[in-house]
Formats: sequence, structure tokens, C-alpha cells
Amino acid sequence: MKTHTAPDGYIREKQKELRRARQTIAAKYAATLVIVLLLPVWLFGLAANPGPDAWEETEVQYQSISEEYVGFPTRLRHVLHTSDGRMFVFNERVASMEEIQKSITAQEHYTLVYSETISGAKIIEGLWSNHEVLQSRTAAVQLWEQERRGLWSAILVTCLLEGLALLMIDRLWCKKDHAKLKHLKAHIKQREAAISGRTEGALYNDNA
Repeated sequence: MKTHTAPDGYIREKQKELRRARQTIAAKYAATLVIVLLLPVWLFGLAANPGPDAWEETEVQYQSISEEYVGFPTRLRHVLHTSDGRMFVFNERVASMEEIQKSITAQEHYTLVYSETISGAKIIEGLWSNHEVLQSRTAAVQLWEQERRGLWSAILVTCLLEGLALLMIDRLWCKKDHAKLKHLKAHIKQREAAISGRTEGALYNDNA
């Protein structure tokens, strides 16, 4: 006959120690969250950097270039203004502003390729007229590909670091905690077996 008994004071105390040991291990694992927090940064970088397939082409009539605080993060950038009131921000990692400002002509018509960021800014990825290329679209594509590879590499390295950190914590920092868990479980199991044996023995004597 199988009986069910409520845990005695010894078992309850050991179960409390077991919970505390598990909480300690969880807290140590949580220390690696600092590494995990880098992932949203890299993923945002991927989302905020649309690829060439999403770039759009338009015809513009150049009016002026100004320097304005735009974008995210906000900083001073060169902005192209068109005769119909539109604004496009130069990609100064590709564009040579000195050369563009020397060559661009007021009221001239240009073909412009641009990408649109999450914040709504329109970034110039290519700019040319019928007789001159002011900003190479090919150079912008190459830069985008390079940055894309860099972001994916950063994501891979972050995941590897997280895995390595968890492994090191589990094997080194939590080694004593795991041993304590094993020890506590064994004591609880032995105590439950002893209680069960005494209970079954008492029932046998009563039935004798």
C-alpha cells in the first residue's frame, strides 16, 4: 500500500535551500545579459540600413545645399534642397562634398537615388546628371555590403560570446552551486525514503 505524507521540517528546510541555490545560479547566468543587450543594437542597425533593392530613383531640379542638424543621432549634415521643396541628406561616407559643391549647378536637372531611414530621412545613395556623376551609386552599394557584413559578423560574435560566457559560468562560477544542488537533492531523497520506510513499517505492524 502506497502512502502520501506531508514533508517534515527537515525536508522543508532543504527545499528552501534548494530554491536559494537555484536562484543563485540564475542570478549568475543573468550576468551575461550585458552581452545579450548588444543584439538589439546590431539588429536595429540591420533594420535601419535598407538595402539597394529598397532604394528609390527620382528626378530632381537642384536648388541649394545647406548644413543642418538632422538624422538620428542628430548631427550637422549637408542637405540638398530641390526646386519642388524636397530635402535629401548627403551620404558623406561616400560623397565628396567639396567636389560636389564645385560641380553641381543651380536649376540643373539630376537623377537621384536615395534610401529612406526608419526616422524618415532620405539619404542620397547616387547623384548624376546627363554628363557627370557627382556621387557613385556603385560606391554606396559597396559601402552598404561592407556594413552589412560587419553587422552580421557582430551578431555572430555576440552570440558566440554569450554561449562562451554561459559555458564558463556553468563550468566554473556555478560549479559549487551545482554540487550543492546535487547534495541537497540526495539528502531530500534519502529523507523521503526513510519517512516512507517508517510509514510502511508502521502500517505493517498495525495490520499484523
